[in-house]
Amino acid sequence: FPSHDICMLEMAEMQKAYKNATRLEILEKELKEIMKGLAKDQQTQMTGVLNEVANQTYYETIFELQKGYSVGGAFNMLSANTVKALINNPVNGIGWVDRLQDNTSKMYSIINQELRNGIIQGLGNKEIALSLAKRADIDYNVAKRLIQTETTNTLNQATMEAYTSSNIVQQYQFLATLDNRTTEICQELDNKIFDVKDAKTGINLPPMHVNCRSTTVAYFDNSTQGLTRVARSLGGKTYTVPADITYSEWKEKYVK
Repeated sequence: FPSHDICMLEMAEMQKAYKNATRLEILEKELKEIMKGLAKDQQTQMTGVLNEVANQTYYETIFELQKGYSVGGAFNMLSANTVKALINNPVNGIGWVDRLQDNTSKMYSIINQELRNGIIQGLGNKEIALSLAKRADIDYNVAKRLIQTETTNTLNQATMEAYTSSNIVQQYQFLATLDNRTTEICQELDNKIFDVKDAKTGINLPPMHVNCRSTTVAYFDNSTQGLTRVARSLGGKTYTVPADITYSEWKEKYVK
């Protein structure tokens, strides 16, 4: 038969395990409520930001076009349904709300696992908090990429809407960022001309991918003659180059 000391030890371990399990269950319930509230707040804030980006980009684009070409004409006001359609335009087949919910779900899983590991290992609150803080840096970068991607998406959608409504712009020019972080797909599309009616996100209209930094400008025959665009060196210093230079030409002349 097991000794009295061994039985007491086993009982103590069982009580500790029960206590830890109870603590974890309470924390998991609290965590679910916190994440649910966080997701709701993020969606509300993102909706407000993207609505503002859509409206500001649309009206500023029309204003600049009419001012630049000395014309004044009627154009469509942005309705609430149109704005909703612009900001809900999917990137890589996924809408921003679904992407946000997916990120929140992943964040919950990560935090929950960190809590479990910490409690099972008998770590104190401070040690668990430090572990979670390290993961928070990763989650921050994920959130930043989401905001960058969806802002770029809304900005370009609103710009295309303005081009169509203005009755001035028929074509647009794809502009990639001239630095060493630009993806190959954006490099290949740099300075290419497309019809506004054929614009399609991920095909010939930014964002081409998550965290895309490319943009567009209205295109007219000889519209870039004598103009410049900004490039960035490996050290981060900015300088100007001819507006009609392509990414491959820039890389050949200024990087190599």
